[in-house]
Amino acid sequence: MRIGIDSHLAEKAGTGNCTYTRNLILHLSRLDRVNHYVLFVTDRNHPFYNEVKDFSNVEIVPICGSPSWFRVFFSLCAASHRLNLDVLHVQYFAPLGHRGRLVNTIHDISWFRFPQFFSRFERFLFKFLMTSSARRSDRIFTVSGLSKEDLVSLIHLPENKIKVIYNGISKRFISDTREPEETRKICSRYGLTGNFLLYVGRIDPRKNLSRLVQAYAFLRSKHSVSHQLAIAGTVHVQPEDLQQVVKNCEFREDIRFCGYVADEDLPALYSGADVFVYTSEYEGFGLPPLEAMASGTPVVASDISIFHEILDDAAVLVNPLDIEAIAEGIYRILSDSTLRKNLVETGKVRAGKFNWDSTAQQTLQNYEEVIKDPS
Repeated sequence: MRIGIDSHLAEKAGTGNCTYTRNLILHLSRLDRVNHYVLFVTDRNHPFYNEVKDFSNVEIVPICGSPSWFRVFFSLCAASHRLNLDVLHVQYFAPLGHRGRLVNTIHDISWFRFPQFFSRFERFLFKFLMTSSARRSDRIFTVSGLSKEDLVSLIHLPENKIKVIYNGISKRFISDTREPEETRKICSRYGLTGNFLLYVGRIDPRKNLSRLVQAYAFLRSKHSVSHQLAIAGTVHVQPEDLQQVVKNCEFREDIRFCGYVADEDLPALYSGADVFVYTSEYEGFGLPPLEAMASGTPVVASDISIFHEILDDAAVLVNPLDIEAIAEGIYRILSDSTLRKNLVETGKVRAGKFNWDSTAQQTLQNYEEVIKDPS
């Protein structure tokens, strides 16, 4: 088979889509030496591609990446036609003129659930262009049962062409063996010099960071806790009230906005934290809580459907709209050593169920099924 993958998202560090794209490409390349993979890239000099350039069955094809609409509807379309692919794998948006077999990964439809967090233009793109792409796809991959239910009930896609393939957890979180002193040095580079609580992810309104800061203030005021709060991630959409909430926080000097954290530093931040907190209002999957669990850090997460599905009983789940509930969930872990030990143990087991080898194997199997399907 000649399999094309729109890999421009591998160049967008700091996002879940990037993590998915990079790991899928890497693990397919290692798993499958029979089929030929064509990566459509917008920056052929990006360091990530050095990791796959030596595989004889991987071909890197540069296409024009700006503006994004031109990449999808013209340069990607023209390149996929020229190279005579058996199947093209995209995320969300597919070329209108693509004539071959098409596979589409749709991680979630947060734009439908929370339209207020997206611009009018973004809502247009998702409502019309993504929906059109999905309906033209031969198979749709999504990352959780919850997302599949949303695609069926809200977008009215046929259930039989949607395949749930879970994301994986990188082995670097599971097998991190660095010395505690090295972990402390890395954490200190991000301004974390003592005990701290951690959030990792994009900064946007859906992530509920304003309430996290308020819960942190409540925790510090009510209990004898002196932890710092570390918020690591890049700004996607600045929550309008977050800056004001931080400004009004009595403990603002102990809040650290770490910005983008390099992949090689993330395991140290996870393992260095006393509690990982992830109280977003909606997720299609949610890699960071599982990465924290793999690193041996107990997790407080939102009591929402997706975390019942992927975290099961390995985390403390709290109402993300209740500031006191978030604070008390964190304090339960800090004050109860037995609970903490149980969460660390069950968290490692739970995170171990998600691996990129399985993701790649299932993806490859579906490529083959799509090609063989005479319909």
